[in-house]
Amino acid sequence: MTHPELNAHVLLAYAAIAVGVAVGIVGASWRRPRREPIMQEPAIEETDDVTEHPSEIYHDDIKPLQEQTNAELVEKLRKAAKDLAARMPDGITSDDIFEVCEIPANVDRRIMGAVFNKNEWEHVGWVASRRKINHGRPVRRWIRKAA
Repeated sequence: MTHPELNAHVLLAYAAIAVGVAVGIVGASWRRPRREPIMQEPAIEETDDVTEHPSEIYHDDIKPLQEQTNAELVEKLRKAAKDLAARMPDGITSDDIFEVCEIPANVDRRIMGAVFNKNEWEHVGWVASRRKINHGRPVRRWIRKAA
């Protein structure tokens, strides 16, 4: 390329850069108006109330009611647990009790917590549940404390 042709290419490149910069500046200065939100966020009130964890509500309120309402069933399940514990010194789980006792459909399965609620049981570990409905979730293994 000769000197005049080179100058033309350089000038064309500078012109392209200048146009690009101008478009960028104009484009950046033009903005869409901000849309206001359709709904306002509700104001959150600060309170000093501490909400209980659901497990605390269950242990403090529901479990004692289950034990009172289903006292006969709870005693039947406790007797079965004691019999199983005598035959299984390594410990028992709620699965073992479910295998030997039928619980009516209208009774919450968490009633098993009332069975092991007394101070005569000691938690010694966790095992995978054998019941299909539990999908292998961990359940506690219990042994009966020495009398």
